[in-house]
Amino acid sequence: MMADQYVKGLRELNDALNALPQNIAKNILRGAVNAGAAVIRKEAALRAPVYQPGKYGAPDERVDPGRLKRAIYQTHAPERSSAIVQTVLVGVRQGKDQRAKRRGKRVMNLDAHYAKWVEFGHWYVPPRTTGTRKAHRAKYAAPPGRFIPAQPFMRPAFEAKKNAAIQAIEQYLRERIPREASKLGITYAVDTGTANHAA
Repeated sequence: MMADQYVKGLRELNDALNALPQNIAKNILRGAVNAGAAVIRKEAALRAPVYQPGKYGAPDERVDPGRLKRAIYQTHAPERSSAIVQTVLVGVRQGKDQRAKRRGKRVMNLDAHYAKWVEFGHWYVPPRTTGTRKAHRAKYAAPPGRFIPAQPFMRPAFEAKKNAAIQAIEQYLRERIPREASKLGITYAVDTGTANHAA
């Protein structure tokens, strides 16, 4: 799931970034986008449902309650970034390579491959006891199978917090730009957006 959000009305901050060396401006921009992405990530984790055994029938021992929340992440995407564009992805970890991730002293399974089923709804397939996997899934992929309603958490998180994310980006820029400018002997006025070399 991807979403592009464009920030307008921050001309003075953009001018201030342009007054800094490119590598410093790039790092500041990356930090700002990370700050905005963190707002979305935290909201998605709050909204992600925790599996409740027995809610839709017999408890499913294959499900690890809370894994969906733990699997939500944000990461910088260097292949989609440049000196003037920084991309940070917010998503849900999934795949075999996520089944033994170390977090501090704990080794955790963060493979939440079922995230899209939760987000968009799905047909419930009980554990297979006989027959082939393909035949088993086909049997429950439509009536008389049971459809589990969607419990969206990623899309609502973005819609609810996109403006707060923009504010986090702006706040980060307003705090970080003057700090970095002062290290270089450049004075920067936040209110007017002017940057000048100190005499």
